[in-house]
Amino acid sequence: MVNGKLRDDGYRWRIDKCTQCTCQDGQVHCAVEPCETQITCPPRHVLKTRNGDCCPSCVEEDGVCTVFGDPHYRTFDGRIFNYQGSCKYVLSKDCINRSFSVEVLNEARYSKTFSWTKSVTIKVNGTKVRLGQYNKIHVNHKPVKLPYIELGVLTVFQEERNVNVRTNLGLKVVWDGNSYLEVTVPSYYKDQLCGLCGNYNGDKDDEFQTKKGDIVRTAEEFGNSWRVGRMKRCTLPQPAKSPETITWSNPDIHVRALRECNVLKSSVFKPCYRAVSAVPYYNSCYLDAGECRPRDRCYCQSLTAYANHCARSGIKLGDWRTATGCDGIRCGNGQQYMNCAPACRRTCKKPKRDKSCRRQCRPGCYCPPGTVWHRKKCIPLDECPS
Repeated sequence: MVNGKLRDDGYRWRIDKCTQCTCQDGQVHCAVEPCETQITCPPRHVLKTRNGDCCPSCVEEDGVCTVFGDPHYRTFDGRIFNYQGSCKYVLSKDCINRSFSVEVLNEARYSKTFSWTKSVTIKVNGTKVRLGQYNKIHVNHKPVKLPYIELGVLTVFQEERNVNVRTNLGLKVVWDGNSYLEVTVPSYYKDQLCGLCGNYNGDKDDEFQTKKGDIVRTAEEFGNSWRVGRMKRCTLPQPAKSPETITWSNPDIHVRALRECNVLKSSVFKPCYRAVSAVPYYNSCYLDAGECRPRDRCYCQSLTAYANHCARSGIKLGDWRTATGCDGIRCGNGQQYMNCAPACRRTCKKPKRDKSCRRQCRPGCYCPPGTVWHRKKCIPLDECPS
C-alpha cells in the first residue's frame, strides 16, 4: 500500500530527487542515491547540480565576454584584442534565431587616440534597454528607476557599483556606469552568436569573422565590419599614433604606467597566477596609460577585468580594491564618493532637498551630510554666509 493505493510488487517511486523507494514482498524499502565524491571536470566545464538531478555533474560553463579600458575585448572563446573604433557596434547578437542583441557606443574620451565604451543597448523580446554613463537607465527610450522588472522578459537592478540586467533567455549583462562591461550567455548559444564578442564556437583562432562571414587578420578590419548606425555617431578619426607609441615615447607616462600596472605582479594577485594569466591584462593596463589622466585611474579597469576572471575561475583575491587604490574615487574639496547621491547639489542658497529635482541619484563626488557646496568646496551648513 503506497499513499493509500495498492501497488504491484516491484513498483518504484521517488519521495525526493535523491531517494528512491521500492515495493518488495509487501514491504517498502527506500535508499538514498549515492553521489560520486571525486569528480574532475574537463576544461571550461564546472560541477553543477541540474534541476531534477540528485548528484552534481560536469556541465559546460557559461560564455563570458568582457569589455574594459580603451577598449579591450575578451571574447566568449577567450581571445583578447584591442580595437579603438569610436562608433556604434554590434557587441554580440543571436545571428541564428535573432533572440537578442547587445550594441555598444564608443566615444573619444579626453583623447585623440583612445576610445571608451559610452553606453550599452540591449534588445530582447521587443524591449530596448539602454545603459548609460553614471548608470542612467532607459527602457524603450524612457528613464526608469531601479529595480525595474518586466515580467517574463528581464530585470534591471543595482548591485554595489554595477547595474545588472537579467533576461529570461539566460543573457546577463553587467555595466559599471563608466566603461566596464560583461556579457554572459548560456552554453546553448554556442555556434549561434556573432559580433565583436566572437562566434562562441570554442575556437579562439577564428574569432575575427566579419559580418559577411569572412575571416580577417586584423582587429581593425574585424571591428569595422560590425559598425552599425550612421557615421555621424563616430567621434574619433583614425589615430595617427598607436597607443604603444604614446606610452613609450613619454618617460613620465612610461614610469607611471609601470608603477600602476606592476600591482598585477604583486602578492595581491599571486593566488590567481596558475589559473589565469595576468600577462594580457598587464599589457592592456600599460596601453591604457598612454593618454589617461592620472586622476581617472584607468589601470583599475584592467585590474577589475583580471579579478573578475579570477573569480569566475574560483579564485578569491580578498579586498584587492583597497590594496590597489581602486576602492572608490578620490574626491577633493571636502567631498566624499557616493554610489547613489542626490543628483541636484545642495548649496548655501538651497540647503534643503530640492523637490523639483527629478534626476536619478548617481555615483560621484558630493558633499557629505551636514555640509553644502559653497565656492567650490564643502562647508558646514552653519558656516554659510547669512
